[in-house]
Amino acid sequence: MKLLNQGDMIKQGSFFYEFALANPASLPYNACSQSRDDAIKHKNEDSLYLDCEDFWTLSPYLDIIFVDYPYYGPKKIHVQEWNDLKAVCTLGEEGSLLFSSFFKEVDEWLLHKNNGCDYFWILGV
Repeated sequence: MKLLNQGDMIKQGSFFYEFALANPASLPYNACSQSRDDAIKHKNEDSLYLDCEDFWTLSPYLDIIFVDYPYYGPKKIHVQEWNDLKAVCTLGEEGSLLFSSFFKEVDEWLLHKNNGCDYFWILGV
């Protein structure tokens, strides 16, 4: 499962799910303190992107954690939900091998870029 930045995503020209920060650089205010959930948009410079095929690998686990996950729309993901998803995905040796580097990369991105917000977004295709 390979995460891409915006430049690499554009070069590939495929369909991607976007992992967007709670307060992307494109918003003119602090989204953590001003809950403007309707303002989140696609193609943020500071987002991470995951190919649809890779994202579908997560789908059985998303369906365990979230009721009626909106695969084609935006989903606000709270950090605790993310941690629950990570725990379910990395159970056992196979899950750990498949998902560990993916979760580590997203966790690092959240730690360094999400400005302490307790949520982020996954934007569907």
